[in-house]
Amino acid sequence: MIDITGLRKEFTVFVIERDPTMAISLVETLKSVGYQQARFYPTLASAQSMIQSEAPHVLVIDHDGFEATLDKFLVDVKATSPETLTILAASSRKFLDSLQCVSRTLAYDTISRPFATTLELVQKVDRACQFLYYQFEGEQLREQIEGEGDLAPQKFVSQPTNTTTAGIEAMDGALEKLSQTKDLEQTVQIFVDALSRSLRNAPIAFFRYVPAHMSLLFAQSAWLPNEKFRGIGLDLKKEDPSQISYVVEGPGEMPSLRALVRDVFNKEKFTAFSHVSDGEALGVFVILDQVNLEENMQVNILRRAFELAYKRNLTIKEKHLLDLTDPLTGLANRKQFLSRLEQEMARSRRILMPVSLITMDVDGFSALNSRLGTQQADSVLKTVAMILKRTTRLNDILARVGPDEFACLLPHTGHEGAAIKAERLRILLESTKVPLLEGLGLGPIRVSCGVSEYPSFCGDGEGLIQSADEAMVQVRKAGGNRVGLAAAPIGFKMDFTPRLAEDSSKFAAKGAR
Repeated sequence: MIDITGLRKEFTVFVIERDPTMAISLVETLKSVGYQQARFYPTLASAQSMIQSEAPHVLVIDHDGFEATLDKFLVDVKATSPETLTILAASSRKFLDSLQCVSRTLAYDTISRPFATTLELVQKVDRACQFLYYQFEGEQLREQIEGEGDLAPQKFVSQPTNTTTAGIEAMDGALEKLSQTKDLEQTVQIFVDALSRSLRNAPIAFFRYVPAHMSLLFAQSAWLPNEKFRGIGLDLKKEDPSQISYVVEGPGEMPSLRALVRDVFNKEKFTAFSHVSDGEALGVFVILDQVNLEENMQVNILRRAFELAYKRNLTIKEKHLLDLTDPLTGLANRKQFLSRLEQEMARSRRILMPVSLITMDVDGFSALNSRLGTQQADSVLKTVAMILKRTTRLNDILARVGPDEFACLLPHTGHEGAAIKAERLRILLESTKVPLLEGLGLGPIRVSCGVSEYPSFCGDGEGLIQSADEAMVQVRKAGGNRVGLAAAPIGFKMDFTPRLAEDSSKFAAKGAR
């Protein structure tokens, strides 16, 4: 993935924010990391007039502050400057609305407010700029290819490989497919098929590099029976450590690969080249024929198009994973949690089973942060996350939903079982020895927990979060370090009477995997 930090100065970012203090803080943060062209606009109208004359690369918009006219503004921006990517900053109240804007392609991304740190926003802007970078690079390649015009077939035919016009047409189709697909495995397959056609249907095998096992494994192919060769590969752990460099520098020189091609594919001559992204070895392509890759223009264009498409799709995949995961703890982030909450609520209504929520705040974390500093305090949050992961069922959903707040969603679980689970987690955290805290006399990790359940105490996902948070707030007011249970509002009527609530409560009480 391209390192965008050195290119930040080339991108223009508009921050549209109703709160001037917040806007100045965001702009200063962006400028401090290299986005020198970051600017602040207090209204949508003031920004729109500038967009018409000087469109930015990225827009960061306060969703809550402009929700009444935001949809129309986004539609206008898309019509005026379709290349501009919009990031919506939204509170929990408007976060689902922001996600809908993304799903309707009116916005590129969304981020939850309040930010745990303004660097969260920098990461979002970086990913948007990476996307634009690869998009621009792909357009340049397409223009270069189209610029060959009628001369392209003649140039290709003059190559030593005697490429046919049909092969050129096939390559054009492959370029279009590469520009459209977003799946990494499909990207490789399109390239392998197109490369084989351009080389007179030469058989090609792709071996994926698996760093965890230090091995090359047969993964995909053209004109080879995949099932026959599934599981074949090279165990590089048994090789000289220097062999690993061949994966990146020159796989055709690997004695073990030569032996594999001879023994498995019955070929003495072959051509191999590496699949590398930003210096990281991802695999090896093996053409079961001797080919001069350097002198074949068509092959070179295909390889460049493949590399660009793969980098673009890798960026999309990494962005997707980052969008769903809290980078500090590895738990689901608030965005993913809200999405899973809606899914579990729908499932609960469908199968008439309860779903419970535990919200958990680390007591005294602000003071702890001030005393230890951010880096050391973050280690406490990592410890909490690690314990939660080790003591939670596989089908439960864990998330970090605030700077020091965690959530545990328990499907098929009644509030009694959830309360027992919360108390066991609280006791376990308090009994866990943390040398950093003990050495400074700061005591154990203590948490305040709130527990709620649908359908017993609320009627929707927002109500489940609110009722659990209210129970947690009451616990904190009472001194913290305990579990509080939500209460149903006066006159509240359940959507349905949950079945098997008793059994599910007992199941949740068992707690650990």
